Amino acid sequence: MKTTLQLVLLLLGLSSFAQERTLVTDKKNYELGEVINIKFSWHHDVVYDSIQQVDLSDFKIKNKTESITYSSGKMTKASSCRMEAYDSGTYVIESPVYYFKGKAFRAAPVKIQVTAPQEYESIKKEFKKYTDHIAAKDFEASMEYLLPEFFDIFPRSHVVKIMEESFDAPEAEIDFKKFRILNIDEPRKVKGKYYASMRYMTVMTMKPTVVAEIEPGSDEMKLAENLITLALEKTFGSKNVKYIKKRGFYEIKSVTDAYAVSKKGKSDWKFLVLEREYKLVLEKLIPKEMFSKI
Repeated sequence: MKTTLQLVLLLLGLSSFAQERTLVTDKKNYELGEVINIKFSWHHDVVYDSIQQVDLSDFKIKNKTESITYSSGKMTKASSCRMEAYDSGTYVIESPVYYFKGKAFRAAPVKIQVTAPQEYESIKKEFKKYTDHIAAKDFEASMEYLLPEFFDIFPRSHVVKIMEESFDAPEAEIDFKKFRILNIDEPRKVKGKYYASMRYMTVMTMKPTVVAEIEPGSDEMKLAENLITLALEKTFGSKNVKYIKKRGFYEIKSVTDAYAVSKKGKSDWKFLVLEREYKLVLEKLIPKEMFSKI
């Protein structure tokens, strides 16, 4: 009898655990750049063994808040988040996962749609083609998506050679893992062309091959790892470099400013990466009105 009662209480507890949590957004359809308000609520008296937090890496978090309310003698906790989607598209937002007695419990997911203007979608489409070629290290094909006037200053074959030597160097294995558009401004027409300022992030991994013959764990290896880490942090910033020691590679994040340029402003976008060290060259390729981004 006692065992049966314990089982019933446990089942009631699990049922309560499963039902008393909700995940909601303020609406289902958003425009890119619009703030998304999401709220996850749960009863405070529900216990759990562990929790798996939700992945919100597709969103730019603006702020998070916690709140507590009382109703009918029960305490309810809520976690609210204000965020923006980095990109347009359909998103399925999951709730945190709570584990209790070997079972997983979560609120029902929420699906939202984020839309963007036609110009944004056109730039995004062309940019994806460009970065797909970069990721595949087909640098010759990627040249088709750069501003043609760029090659009046830097010969196309020379640019391809530099990229091949940089990313196919025997000293390190470099792979491009992700390209993410962070923002695209509204195109602006200047002197017969449309210019859209944009910013994107590149995530890549680098595995040094020059240390392959050094004994793992030795003082020489530690010195080599420290020197490589310092060099990468100096170039990309300490927050953008992570050493995955067990796998022997670095994960590197790099944020880049660029211009998308089109004669029609609707399609056939070409890209010009903005690097400060080439400011004098870039000033020959874009109007003075656009210099603020350099």
